[in-house]
Amino acid sequence: MKTDSPDPLLHGSFFPVDVYPGDRVTAQIRRDKAKDTWKECRVWRISPLGIEVLQDEIDTLELSTSVSLTLSLGDITSIMWGVVASVRQNGKGDIVSIRFVDNSPSTSYDGEDRRSKPRWICSEHFHPTCVWSHPARFNEFVYARVKDISPEGLRLSTSLRNKFIVKGALFDSILNLPLVGQIGTRFRVENISIQTENGRDYLSLGVSFEDLSKENRTQFGQYLSQFARDVTPRDLARYGFAPDSAKDAVSFSFVRTEEEYREVLELRHKTYSAAGKVPLEISASEMGTNYDTRSRILIGTYGNNIVATAALVFHEYHDQMEIEESIDWPSTFPRKENCVEVIRTCTDPSFRGTDLLLGLFHHIALTVAQAGRRYIVFGTTPTLLPIYENIGMTATEISYEHKTLNRAKHQIVLGDIPTVLSGKTLNPIFWNAVWGDLTEHMLRSGHLKLNRLDILRVRFYRLFRPLSWLTTRWMKKPRVVTKYAYPRGERRS
Repeated sequence: MKTDSPDPLLHGSFFPVDVYPGDRVTAQIRRDKAKDTWKECRVWRISPLGIEVLQDEIDTLELSTSVSLTLSLGDITSIMWGVVASVRQNGKGDIVSIRFVDNSPSTSYDGEDRRSKPRWICSEHFHPTCVWSHPARFNEFVYARVKDISPEGLRLSTSLRNKFIVKGALFDSILNLPLVGQIGTRFRVENISIQTENGRDYLSLGVSFEDLSKENRTQFGQYLSQFARDVTPRDLARYGFAPDSAKDAVSFSFVRTEEEYREVLELRHKTYSAAGKVPLEISASEMGTNYDTRSRILIGTYGNNIVATAALVFHEYHDQMEIEESIDWPSTFPRKENCVEVIRTCTDPSFRGTDLLLGLFHHIALTVAQAGRRYIVFGTTPTLLPIYENIGMTATEISYEHKTLNRAKHQIVLGDIPTVLSGKTLNPIFWNAVWGDLTEHMLRSGHLKLNRLDILRVRFYRLFRPLSWLTTRWMKKPRVVTKYAYPRGERRS
């Protein structure tokens, strides 16, 4: 134990740690404005704010002298700058206190205001954690919580006990993202400060990414899409953090309150007015239908906002369907009491190009099966028809003009839920990517009844699950979607 007291003016609120020869902490120092040779000094104490070193020749460093330091903490070496804060006598030699300063060369303005880039606050209940090896001591680790995430780095919070952290240090760390997984990444410490939280002081670190891969950015985006506030997949993709899946960050339920219903009407208005299906002068309150009163309105909530909705109408044999306002119900179609009509399906434009629509149809299929019905029927514009065919729905040849949606041309689509879920309408690889997990869940829960042949087909298809990985990644990959899609067979000029 060292008998002399630390320099209180140097370390501030920190109580520095004593450094001993076995700690593998060394420093080389030279005057900043001279071309002197580097002088190796024994580090006496260290904190994130500065170091105390032993030096025999007192005349080489004077008060307020600017110095350059090469500080080695184990295998980590940092180039730093400092100012001599004090020099005092000690039985071991002269102790020189050096305060770390920011003397890094400034770069020219490149036209980008980095302060305008977002800083996403992590969830208070689901903080990511970060751990890395102590740079100078055996079998010791530094633990930190990730407080916020930006496109360039992180804000970390750790205990004041961690004294071997200095600006410029480079650490290899493992981050644990709740419900997402682990990320191995390297970061550099850019700034250090003390923050107070709930009456306790913590060491706050601003760190920048050194080598964050595209896959790691996707994992960060997935965490942020589930736990960050007021951020959409489009916002994240703008800064290279496109999430792997949008639907996993959305919770699905049914409208239960008047407030939720008003939000549904606002989403309908936002979606249909952007697509030109309703005049701009129509208000959101006019987006309701007579069928809403006897529908189960499915909603997908992202954060505090409804971003997806569809109304599921459970007709009886004597009820008129919305489709029948334009055409007669064909005798070749299933009976009405065995169908669920899906109307006013829409997703928030900021989620276009993600897998949110697929998540919505997963819950539509689950709801229909739980209700003991077999078919869904709905109308869609020809531009969206390929999307529904790709997930196993059947497009009919019957079309009509939708009277309440600016007389837009619609085509009737039928979906035989047990047939789709059993894989009859899709190849095994694509079926695994779209319906495999849902089918397995519904079979376990008893909501889906299949005959022996269908069950054998499902078991056989599940053998192709590893091969469906690339298809699943392609489906989840965010894509830029134009305002209007192109019909099949029509080429872009």
